[in-house]
Amino acid sequence: MREHGRMTREREIWQRYIEAAGSLVELIDDAPVVLDELTKAEGLRHLTRALHMGMISVHDYADVDAPHVFLAKTPALLTGGTTSDCIYHEVFFDGARPYRITATRGTAPLLEMTANAGRIGIDDRADMVDSIREDTLVLDGDGELFDVVLSPHPKPDGFDGNWLWTDNPDRGRATWMLIRQYSTAIDDVEPAHFDIAPIDESAPRPPLTLERIDAALADSVAFADRLVRHWTAMTAGMIQGLTNNFLVVDDIRAASEAMPTGHRFATAGFHLAPDEAWIVTIQGIGAPPYDRAPYWGFQLCNYWFEPLDYGDAWAHRNKATTTTDPDGAARIVVSERRPPPPHDRNWVQLRGHTLGNAQFRLSRIGDPLPPISCEVLPIDQLS
Repeated sequence: MREHGRMTREREIWQRYIEAAGSLVELIDDAPVVLDELTKAEGLRHLTRALHMGMISVHDYADVDAPHVFLAKTPALLTGGTTSDCIYHEVFFDGARPYRITATRGTAPLLEMTANAGRIGIDDRADMVDSIREDTLVLDGDGELFDVVLSPHPKPDGFDGNWLWTDNPDRGRATWMLIRQYSTAIDDVEPAHFDIAPIDESAPRPPLTLERIDAALADSVAFADRLVRHWTAMTAGMIQGLTNNFLVVDDIRAASEAMPTGHRFATAGFHLAPDEAWIVTIQGIGAPPYDRAPYWGFQLCNYWFEPLDYGDAWAHRNKATTTTDPDGAARIVVSERRPPPPHDRNWVQLRGHTLGNAQFRLSRIGDPLPPISCEVLPIDQLS
C-alpha cells in the first residue's frame, strides 16, 4: 500500500532488488559460448538458486555471534565444485574469535573440515588456512564423537585434541568453513552432525530492520553475480580450450602434511551432438597403485557447473560403480542414447545436454593421476 500517494520504503527496497536481480539475465545473454535452449532454461533456474545461496550466505547464516553449521548442497542448491558423492556443510564465523564445534563422526569414509579465508560469491577467492580430515581427526574413546577448537592462536604445545588455527598471518584469517563427507555409496551414509558455539561472550542478533534487509538483498545479488561469473568462466574456458579432452589439474597440496586436502583432479569441457559418443578411458585406475585409493569419481556438470545428477546416480561413476578391464582401465561412454553392449556397462547419459564440463577426482593417495584418453565417435560405430 502506498502512503499518501508516495512509494513505501519496503516497496522501494523490493523494487531495487528486483531490478538488480533482473540484470543477472545478462549472464545468460552474454555467455561467451553459444547456449542451447536447455542450457538457457537451466540458467534461469540457476540464477534463482544463486540468489538463494546468496541470501543464505550474506544474511541467514551470517551471524558470527550465533553461527550455525548448515547443509549447503541439495539437488536444488548446486554450484561449482560440487561432487555427487559428497555431503556438504558450511559455517560462517569470525576467525579472530575462538569457537568450539561438537560433532558425531557419522559413517562417511572420508571427512574433511577446511577453514578458509574468503568464500567464492562473497569474495573473489577462498584460500585454505587450516584443515582436518578423517586420518588426522581425534575421536573419543568410542570413536563416535569429537570436538574441534577454532582459534586465532596456534595449537598449544601438549594439546592432543582437534585444533584449527583460524588467524594464521602467513595464510590469512578464516571466515568460512566447508565440511565435506565423501563415499562411493553416499545414500547409505549416516551423516556426521555438527554444532558450533563461541567460546567467549556473544550478544544476540538484533531485530531485523529495513535498512539491514536492504543491504542483505543487495549483497545477495552481488553474491549471485560473482558466484555465477566465477564458475561459468571456468566452464566456458574448458568448452573452448579443452573440448572433449582432459587436462590434469594437479593439486600441489595433495601430498602436503601441513595442508592435507588429499585430492587430485582432471577436468574437461564437452560439446557433443545427440548422435555422438564420448569415450573416456582412465588407464589403470583399477590396478595398483590406484586400487588402494578409497575414492575416485567421474561426473558431468552443465554449463552452470551444476552436477547433472546430485542426489541421483545417472551422470557419474565412481570406484564402486565402474567396471574395469583386466588391465585396470575404466572405459566410460558418455552419450545421449544408450550404447550397445558391452559399451553400456559404464554408460553416463547426457539427458539432453550437449555442452558442459566433466570432472575426475582421485582422493587420498599421492600418486600422479593416471593417463586419461578421449575419443568422440558416432554412437552407431560402437558395436
